[in-house]
Amino acid sequence: MKKANKVILMSVLTVIACVSLITGATFALFTSESDVNIAVTSGKVDVQASISDVVMKSELAGSKGDYAALGTYTLDGSKLTVSNIAPGDYVTFKITIVNRSTVATKWQLQLVTDNSGVELFDLLSIQVEGMAGLSMVDTGKGEMSNWEALAPVASGSSQQVGELTVTIAMPTSETAQVEGECVISAKVVAIQGNAETVDPEEVDRTDLNKVYIYDLEDFEAFRDAAETDNFARKTVYLMENIDLGGKEWKPIKEFSGTFEGNGQVISNLKINQPEQDGVGLFAKLSGATINKLVISGVDIAGRSAVGAIAGSAYTGTITDCQVKGLISIKGNYQVGGIGGGQSYVKYSGCSVDGASGSKIEGVYSASGLEGDAIGGIVGYNAEDGNRVLSDCSVNNVEVAGTRKVGGVVGQLGAGADVSGCSFTNGKVTCNASADYASANTGKLFIGGIVGEQTTTADSVGYGVSELTNNRVENSILYAQEKHTQPGVDPVIIGGTRYQWTYVKVDASNTVTNSKVMLGDIWVLGHNLYGADSPETLVAYAAATHDGKITSDETNYAQLKIMADIDMLGYELDPIVVNHGRIDGNSHTISNLKIKTSKHAALMEGSGNVVSNLTINGFEAEGSQVAVFLANGQGGYGVGVKDCTLKGDIELTYKGELGESYPSAGVLMGVYQGEAGFENVTIDKDCTVAIHLNGFTP
Repeated sequence: MKKANKVILMSVLTVIACVSLITGATFALFTSESDVNIAVTSGKVDVQASISDVVMKSELAGSKGDYAALGTYTLDGSKLTVSNIAPGDYVTFKITIVNRSTVATKWQLQLVTDNSGVELFDLLSIQVEGMAGLSMVDTGKGEMSNWEALAPVASGSSQQVGELTVTIAMPTSETAQVEGECVISAKVVAIQGNAETVDPEEVDRTDLNKVYIYDLEDFEAFRDAAETDNFARKTVYLMENIDLGGKEWKPIKEFSGTFEGNGQVISNLKINQPEQDGVGLFAKLSGATINKLVISGVDIAGRSAVGAIAGSAYTGTITDCQVKGLISIKGNYQVGGIGGGQSYVKYSGCSVDGASGSKIEGVYSASGLEGDAIGGIVGYNAEDGNRVLSDCSVNNVEVAGTRKVGGVVGQLGAGADVSGCSFTNGKVTCNASADYASANTGKLFIGGIVGEQTTTADSVGYGVSELTNNRVENSILYAQEKHTQPGVDPVIIGGTRYQWTYVKVDASNTVTNSKVMLGDIWVLGHNLYGADSPETLVAYAAATHDGKITSDETNYAQLKIMADIDMLGYELDPIVVNHGRIDGNSHTISNLKIKTSKHAALMEGSGNVVSNLTINGFEAEGSQVAVFLANGQGGYGVGVKDCTLKGDIELTYKGELGESYPSAGVLMGVYQGEAGFENVTIDKDCTVAIHLNGFTP
């Protein structure tokens, strides 16, 4: 409401110097305001701004002079507060910009206001002087300069870019009193020189097919317009970072246009719609293109098709987008870090990088909403003979669900490919209840890249799904079922619904410092297990007694020792299998004590083989007692090969009269037929003691 004579105005002016250091990252935070997904040169972006020489005066009769202003100002660090500014009052100050960047850099000056002060801000005039060629453009939300390039400087040195004089004035033509306040932020934003930028003067505000978003008010207006307009053939540009403030966000209904994120950040996204389908920043994408959008801080709960960027990522492309910070995404079916489900979208160059405690989770609710199809990038990536999910990464996130759970893709449709993707520093967890696991035996697939590949008899025409050049590093997968396909690393993919003929997993996929755990059992592959600690060795042995691990002549169980193991303080059940294999992998098991039993040795059963193993210190007691094999039934070749004994070996025979095959031997208890040994070394310092205690004649 306007009144005569005088304008009363409170204006808060904040100068922010944005500085951030970068060294050897693949993406980085360039300023306190922006993220840009580009390759980063080793070095730093460091452009600093400081405010000085603040003067407040008044203009009389059209000329500036030494006249006292009616308004006042205070300066507190980087915050300049101007109060009670009247027509003719003006404030001037200097901004000094210094470059310490060791890489090529771009910088931009922004003089913008928040939503509450737009009306008052429109009354002010702003003038920036002091640098030739620096052009300020009125964006409707404030003024911004075009991006200016800076050359790098030597490490430890600095260069003054310029000294700007800023004048903000209430024109003498304003005669109406206006109550309220206006907050003006002067930001110097710096980014690496090879980042893509849009100069404000390039923005065409006359093109009705282009929409520019500068603040939360603009973003909400866009969201509301999407209730009746899917923005097909239109382009939306995100020009500034937007903080949603952790307030409940209503998903954008359906989007069919192009959304250019420009590397800007939408932060603190919260959606709590546990009974709704299609839950995310966008509820549904239909023929849409989403580029270079960053979301930082996500707390989402939905039912089906739940993802940070898109709940139902139906068709289109999502390229170079990022979800980061503390991430919590939960639903009952088809849940992902970028896209949820019903996804025929092509994903490329996207990343999910979680802060500590981040989790993408499927939770069982009911039949059809079973906590399945859960992925770090996408929950369900649908069938397509020509589509590749490429160059995406998931880091420091737990992905959990009942089945079809993958570090990158939960459920991969027929013919769809995954290439160049990674899952690092994370967990993949099967969280199925005992009853659900029992009812879905053979279906509880989890994997570091893909949980389940789904080809059916009706979809074989889409061809073979290929997994190439993917990697899993520093991650653990907690499974509830054994892996079923020989020759396929279970860390890469969990399983397939139809036939492995329609899945190709070649040697270009790599696994580093990662494992699948079945309880405490380390699963390396189909009936192939690993042990690298007393706990994993004890768990494997126990599983051969309770039937979790079985072995026969055509499908023999294999244990690979993955590290030296000291068993001091532990007792090991004999490993009870037939036709089993232990590959010591040139490692040593020390201080091995076998629990007292009838057949007391490292292995018990027929047709077993131990190779490439050193045992340093051994103790056992039984009626068939030995170090490696309690019995070595013949007809199956060499039983002990390329092994070494060291330390103190103590064997105690304890049996009953009339017992079958009573025996005590160093390498084998019972030796029959061809079950022999080859290239076995007993160290010169090894001591062997065989006690015949307890024998009843």
